Amino acid sequence: MLVADIQLCHELKESAKYLLRTFKAITGAEEYDFIIVGGGTAGLTLAHRLSEEPRWRTLVLEAGGLETTVTEVPAMQPQLQTTAYTWGYKTCAQKHACLGSVGNMCSVVKGKAVGGDTAINDMLYTRGHPRDYDLWADTGMKGWCWDNVLPYFKNMEDACVEDMDRKFRHYGGPIHLENLYPSDRILAEHFLKAGLESGLERIDYNGKEHLGLGLPQVITKHGKRHSVAKAYLKPIKDRKNLELSPYSQVIEVLVSPITKEAHGVTYVHDGKVFIAKATKEVILAAGAINTPQLLMLSGIGRKSDLEHFGIHPVADLAVGKSLKDQVSFVGLNFVYDPLHEKHAIQHGILTVQTDLTSQSVGEGQSSTNEGRHQIKEDHHHVKEEHHHEKEEHHHNKEEHHYDKEDNHHVKEDNHHDKGDHYHKEDYHKVKEDTHHHSDSYHHVKDPAIELVNVLEIKEKRPPISLDIRYETKDHTFIPQIGVSYEQELLQRKEETIKQESEMHWVNDHSDEDIIKYLRYGKGPLSTTGLQLIGYVKTEFSRDKTDYPDVQLLIKKTHPKGGCYHFKGANLRKDLKDIFCKPYEGFNVEIVLLHPKSKGFIKLNDVDPYHQPYINPMALSDEDEYDVSTLMAGIRKVLNMMNGPAMQKLGVKLVKEKIPECDQAIFNDEYWKCAIKYMSVVRGQVTGTAKMGIVTQKDAVVDEDLKVYGVNKLRVADASVIPVSITGNLMAPEIMIAEKAAEIVKKCYMV
Repeated sequence: MLVADIQLCHELKESAKYLLRTFKAITGAEEYDFIIVGGGTAGLTLAHRLSEEPRWRTLVLEAGGLETTVTEVPAMQPQLQTTAYTWGYKTCAQKHACLGSVGNMCSVVKGKAVGGDTAINDMLYTRGHPRDYDLWADTGMKGWCWDNVLPYFKNMEDACVEDMDRKFRHYGGPIHLENLYPSDRILAEHFLKAGLESGLERIDYNGKEHLGLGLPQVITKHGKRHSVAKAYLKPIKDRKNLELSPYSQVIEVLVSPITKEAHGVTYVHDGKVFIAKATKEVILAAGAINTPQLLMLSGIGRKSDLEHFGIHPVADLAVGKSLKDQVSFVGLNFVYDPLHEKHAIQHGILTVQTDLTSQSVGEGQSSTNEGRHQIKEDHHHVKEEHHHEKEEHHHNKEEHHYDKEDNHHVKEDNHHDKGDHYHKEDYHKVKEDTHHHSDSYHHVKDPAIELVNVLEIKEKRPPISLDIRYETKDHTFIPQIGVSYEQELLQRKEETIKQESEMHWVNDHSDEDIIKYLRYGKGPLSTTGLQLIGYVKTEFSRDKTDYPDVQLLIKKTHPKGGCYHFKGANLRKDLKDIFCKPYEGFNVEIVLLHPKSKGFIKLNDVDPYHQPYINPMALSDEDEYDVSTLMAGIRKVLNMMNGPAMQKLGVKLVKEKIPECDQAIFNDEYWKCAIKYMSVVRGQVTGTAKMGIVTQKDAVVDEDLKVYGVNKLRVADASVIPVSITGNLMAPEIMIAEKAAEIVKKCYMV
């Protein structure tokens, strides 16, 4: 009895502290129906759907800032991984993976911006395999089976991609999808042939088939990143019942220790602390790292962990305890001699028929039909290489101006956002061009309109600023009288190269590349270096169905910049020097899709501005299933490279050894060692606020995404995912938010 009395006194004392701390602030707090924590992939999707009900006021709080023109450029994607657009997370030191990273700590790249990960990621749109969601249902989440989630996937997409499985795809949704066309189409063609030699067909991996190779499907529009902010937020900027507050970091969810009810949040904006009240619900969409951290800071987590930091537990739940993250092996580089075929084609000796839609070698994506033709060069008309290059350059110029299927220009509203909230007056309007059609998927933007939204390579300022007043200024540039648009851009490029060391990446692109991108959304700047994507079931797989266990990402290495796709990795300098030498080649990244290893997130301390302790325990499973799967993936790729198709290109493995693995000679022993050093986590984190039935010890939320034991609090992001996804998480997160919005509406709309 005495113990019970002591416990009761302790709870009353904590309740009194809570009431004293919040009463004064709450009395003056602004009130909303819903507060969404996180203006990223899931948060903006929720905001769009909940604000469809005009009676409801919704507030979105985002710790990061607004997107800029730099984030729009696909070629900038690797550079964005180490900027203020991300949280800068790193794992703790790993024992079985990431050993080639500084301090054995892998980077965990998560977006910190309006749009979240979709503002900085590789833009890959992958739904996953139907079995993923049926496995969710097998855990007791019956409403999340494939048949139930497929309609959300279909309705959210506006798919303009090749090889499309029309039965499973859709037009007209907010998420615009295009193909990312290979910058080296000869390499891509040979890789596709190598796939056929090894039983991998060319597929729409978001359709019915899931084993094979295909063109990457990405969230771009006319060659520019089309983030969730553009897809879900921009169209509703005039809604009076929706407020977005960037640079606003939530530090606590306010949960009454007496009623166990969430009624608001505490957040920091511009150095000041604010409280916002929610009359209906607080919905966490802060991502699979920030959501569990915020839950624990708010008293929701394992009791022993919370009490260790002096946090009064509100709900004893396994927050952060079921972390899973995909692991990639990035140490598989190849060189090839493109003259084996490219030289013959360029000199008219060989005629090659291609089924890859592309503009020309080096050009980027565009959902046009240009390039659906045979490459035929008449060697009788080509006397010299120099003469041919002139002819080819002239042909490419004409192609851009006179493509029969792409000869209209869409003029879209462009804007520069001003202020902390989205309001009507915050958008710089450009008068719509009434002389051109706007009903085609294949239109490109007119250069006159692009003046409002021009690349920041022409701006005399760093690509990233933490000063919102500076970021939101109107940086529209008008060329000088008598100076052409292109001349002024090139002049600005030269000035920028001299003044901004952070913009050294501009040197990797020619003046023609820059103008091509600005005018048409094409060329190398519209690509990320990714050539193809593949899904493979390795020989090690124990599954009897067509369930892939490995993803292949085929990336071109840069002749000038080496492995620029490693920019976000925390690799040691000596390994970068070994594996990132500039050469004509490619890297095949092998992604472990369904890791058996399970890690966790816990608090480092009670400071909300400190990153939590992130331990994915990568490749730590006792039976070494994860390592064996990656080794099987390596063998699959090596066999493909030794086949007739790739040998026609003279493909050779780059035999640069990792110092710690030098004792082995590229056998299984070597690759097993190499995996430990050249492995990275992909930031595809799931399970940190796991969805499950109430009897599951590791469940945090129920089937309707409500946090167990706490009223008026939901989670709607990747942290709820109970079983890993066959692919990237962007599309599943949007689906989760779409379904969550429907669940919430049914709950409150009578």
